[in-house]
Amino acid sequence: MSRYALVPLNPDHQVAVGFDRAASSSGATFFAQVFDLRILKRIKLNDFASEEELEELEELANVLILGDDYGNPINSIEEIETALTPYATIPDEIKQQLRNDQITESKLSPTVFKDYIEAQIIKDTTF
Repeated sequence: MSRYALVPLNPDHQVAVGFDRAASSSGATFFAQVFDLRILKRIKLNDFASEEELEELEELANVLILGDDYGNPINSIEEIETALTPYATIPDEIKQQLRNDQITESKLSPTVFKDYIEAQIIKDTTF
């Protein structure tokens, strides 16, 4: 799995894109995430009155989540790019890296892929 932070158009947002091939699975997809930082801060500070309000805040914090359904994968960076237009621009170098990630991860066997993911998690401090 890869994950890259993007510069958001709205400073109250956190935006990321990446490529994910589920471990031990043939499912693979590009993904995009946009989170509302103001709401995440409220959650972190326990600024809610009930579990119901917390659940509502968690839902509201997810401004945009794409590519989380391996049954309906997103195979094109352009689809992610279009969906992210109101939130951020994907730089050309990240688009190329996403294409490289798709190629690299698609070639790995499930066991090798699992080892690769574990190494990336250790290396990647953006999680």
